[in-house]
Amino acid sequence: SDEPVFLSFSNFHFKYLVPIVAYCDFESILKKPLVEEKLSQHVTVKSIHEPMSFCVYFAYDKDSLPDEIVNSLPNEPYLYRGSNASAKFVEYIVSMANLIGDLLDINKKMLPLTQEERERIELITHCECCHSEFTDTFNQPCKDHCHLTGCFRSVLCYSCNFKRQDQKYLPVVIHGSSNYDSHFIIKNLGCDEKKVEVIPNSKEKYISFVKHTESGIKLRFVDSFRFMGSSLSSLVQNLTLDQFIHTKMFFNHEDLPLVTRKGVYPYEFTDTWEKLDLTQLPNRESFYNTMSLSNISVPDYEHAKKVWDRFQCKTLGEYSDLYLKTDVLLLCDVFENFRLVCKSNYDLDPAHYLTLPSLTFDAMLKFTNVELELIEDYNQYLFIEKGIRGGITQCVKRHAKANNSYLGDSFDPGKDRSFLTYIDANNLYGYAMSKPIPKDSFKWLTKKQIKKFNVLSVPDDGDVGYIIECDVKYPRHLHETHNDLPFLSENKCPPGSKQVKLLTTLENKKKYVCHYLILKQALSHSLKLKKIRSVKIYPELLVETLHRFQYLKT
Repeated sequence: SDEPVFLSFSNFHFKYLVPIVAYCDFESILKKPLVEEKLSQHVTVKSIHEPMSFCVYFAYDKDSLPDEIVNSLPNEPYLYRGSNASAKFVEYIVSMANLIGDLLDINKKMLPLTQEERERIELITHCECCHSEFTDTFNQPCKDHCHLTGCFRSVLCYSCNFKRQDQKYLPVVIHGSSNYDSHFIIKNLGCDEKKVEVIPNSKEKYISFVKHTESGIKLRFVDSFRFMGSSLSSLVQNLTLDQFIHTKMFFNHEDLPLVTRKGVYPYEFTDTWEKLDLTQLPNRESFYNTMSLSNISVPDYEHAKKVWDRFQCKTLGEYSDLYLKTDVLLLCDVFENFRLVCKSNYDLDPAHYLTLPSLTFDAMLKFTNVELELIEDYNQYLFIEKGIRGGITQCVKRHAKANNSYLGDSFDPGKDRSFLTYIDANNLYGYAMSKPIPKDSFKWLTKKQIKKFNVLSVPDDGDVGYIIECDVKYPRHLHETHNDLPFLSENKCPPGSKQVKLLTTLENKKKYVCHYLILKQALSHSLKLKKIRSVKIYPELLVETLHRFQYLKT
């Protein structure tokens, strides 16, 4: 078909909260190898990580689950410490997925409607999920009910009613799992014949992986770091005491200041199982980290001593259990709060997604209600791809020396005073996204149209935009002036390198693809346009709601 294909928001059912989410974490013994093995010029084996414990905690949406199901599931963190921790974890989480699948395997018929519900149904003219208007032919209303309780919920179109199925997957959220915990888990997922699906980022790192189970529930492992790219200790600082909902369920109010901050643990000191039997907290020097070449601060160590004494830890093993348990509860509170914020602002639940970019893109489609034309022409795709090269975001003088009275003995009063200033332009990405953005109706100019085309006559704020492939000459007399920051950066290999990098050069450009405003800027600074080879035209229709869209930080 010659009709263009458009992309628009379709995941309306992602507004409904995933009713059950698992939060997990591992702790390991860092065994020292008998001999440090050098794997490559830059990699040396300093320690071998052996999982010693794991903790799993389930968070429930009690508004969508009947009490008999919630009461049949664990309501406290499950913690295991011992040998084969990674295998025990897979065994436990698979058994829980099977239990959840069995509990959710209910299909109750809809209960008789009340008079109030019947009156409400009569008044509804649009789907309560996607807001499409009901018609007598193609979009008829459908009564949606909870298959677990039989209670009437809403009036939906057939499409939304079909998509709103009971939970078929269990998100297993681990902070930083792509770089660490996944290596323990993935080796043990072949515990049965059920399928394993992997979304790889590289040979060693995974965006996510899925384990199928007997009950039909899929275990979907999610790295929360891909949503919140900060350490757990930093994320915890963004919450108030009232927002530690799950942590408060297991600790007294007076103990909350001790457990609502990221604790400290002597990872490298714990290199044998026997050290877990120590009856006192190791000294501060035992918390030294050889990777960061740093030790914990005195206040952090004093905090660790307070935790040990307050919770009457008898061994280092008990302290590690408490450390692990609080870590999982803190992760739960952080991510559950993130879910509430996204639900409030975008009416979407992050638990349906694997990464922040996928959530952000859906939020943009939903908020703007935009329809984006998909580029199916291979030549068009290559043409636009050639013009995408990132951006030069800095221009720094390589060497400068200040001379002023604040420099002490280095100050030379006989010379002119000078200062160094570093100026930063904030929100460049947001600024660019607030400009008119192409979204559909891409067309090529004909050769005849190109001959008559004058890029300098195109207004910057016109209704039509252009992507241009051209040849540009960089006059030699401009080289000295433009040397600090040349125009028209390009992707190419530097001399003596095999890796393509983004370069700013004073060379002439041939078959250079760029946005017409970039070309106009270069020409206004005396670069010479030699030839226009091809031009892609599009209506520069500004999506007004995009200005108001609150972008998630990526």
